[in-house]
Amino acid sequence: LTEAEARYDHFVANIAFSPSTSRDRSISAAKSVVASYDRDGDGLLNEGEYRAWVVAQADGWGMDVGSTDFASWAAGAFSSADITGDRHLMAKEVHYAMFLHEQAQQIMEEAICGMMARMLVLEHDADGDGRLSGEETEALVRRTAGYPGDSAR
Repeated sequence: LTEAEARYDHFVANIAFSPSTSRDRSISAAKSVVASYDRDGDGLLNEGEYRAWVVAQADGWGMDVGSTDFASWAAGAFSSADITGDRHLMAKEVHYAMFLHEQAQQIMEEAICGMMARMLVLEHDADGDGRLSGEETEALVRRTAGYPGDSAR
């Protein structure tokens, strides 16, 4: 086994399937992606076909799919999922890519939540101690909820 194949085997054995997701259904979804985006009919996704799938997914993520950052990310994600290193993805590699995408999306969501929390603290930390006291938190809630008579407005 190559290192990439060992990573995939570990993924399948330990990570890929929650109790609510059967192995057959998950691999079936990956096969469906290959069938939908395999333009040359070879049963694999080349980098262009993979990019078409990623662009379709990213549309819902609010990403600028025309940016160089996105192109760089997509190329890196393709390389990460290309377990065999043959520059084509078979269904099991697409399955792995689906997991990587979910993890990336979760990391981005957590980062955004963290940034928003830090911004709220900075904006509403009246005494400058780097945290929100009970009174500062109450003022934030009142302001956000639009309670009348809030002096923080």
